[in-house]
Amino acid sequence: MKAPDNTKTASLNKKISWLTWQMHQSLTKEQRERWLKGAFYNMVGYWPNLKNPKTFNEKICWYRLYYEHPDIRKIIDKVEFKKYINDVLGDGYTPKLFGVYEDEWEIDLDTLPDQFVLKSTISAEANNIIFVEDKKSLDQEQLRYAVSEWLQPWNTSSNSFCNWYRDIQPRALAEELLQPADGGDLKDYKINCFGGVPEFVLVLAERNTGKYLNFYDLNWTLLPFERKFNNAPYPIDKPGQFDKMVEIAKILSKPFPFVRVDFYEANGRVYVGELTFSPGGGLHPFSPKKWDRILGEKITLPALAPDGL
Repeated sequence: MKAPDNTKTASLNKKISWLTWQMHQSLTKEQRERWLKGAFYNMVGYWPNLKNPKTFNEKICWYRLYYEHPDIRKIIDKVEFKKYINDVLGDGYTPKLFGVYEDEWEIDLDTLPDQFVLKSTISAEANNIIFVEDKKSLDQEQLRYAVSEWLQPWNTSSNSFCNWYRDIQPRALAEELLQPADGGDLKDYKINCFGGVPEFVLVLAERNTGKYLNFYDLNWTLLPFERKFNNAPYPIDKPGQFDKMVEIAKILSKPFPFVRVDFYEANGRVYVGELTFSPGGGLHPFSPKKWDRILGEKITLPALAPDGL
């Protein structure tokens, strides 16, 4: 576990996060859309049309601003998500939960196994997460410092352009640390689904080192594009339980115009990691660029020109 960064840069970043979060609380829907369009232009490289979105990134940004579903807040809260998956699929499809904490002092390491994962309940993009492989080596002061920071709403996904995270209390959770059977790299298998139909899978390899992303169709043919990160310089094998992942993805994606269903394969079982409604925040460019439009054509949004947020 890394020591907390006490540099001037870290302090400045925290102040920026707080100021950004404060601004998001008071923005009108028009102001929020303009802000997101500016971020889009700087990160994706073209000016978005969110009144009539056509590309994948445009539609994901529209999703962030305007999409609503009665289950979405249960799904994005990582504790409630486990209950949701249990209700839909049954027991055993998410990593075992060891504890939920509303304060850093509630964490009792004596009650936790030697290996576990500690994470924020409402963070994304692999932020606010600690992989503990030997709790004896943990510095408890550093751990409490980290968790205390996670419990500030401006250090979570509450600091974003969408309403989904509003009014969800930041908490921390401890859960099972999944390990692949061969002791190697635990890969993420992220199946992108459009209107309940799985279309392609994104494989994330070497998350903590090189971070490679490969896109495959359902026949495990490598697709000819990249998004933000490079393809792995080696072939990635199809997981042994890929067909089961696809069947589960069909069930979980059925209620939504678009969702990415993320899986792990460990201990001879399939685990659902999360459901992601805005991969990359709609701000990761494609290469070649034409794939932004090709994939955008697969998303049918429920409505355009909404009345408000």
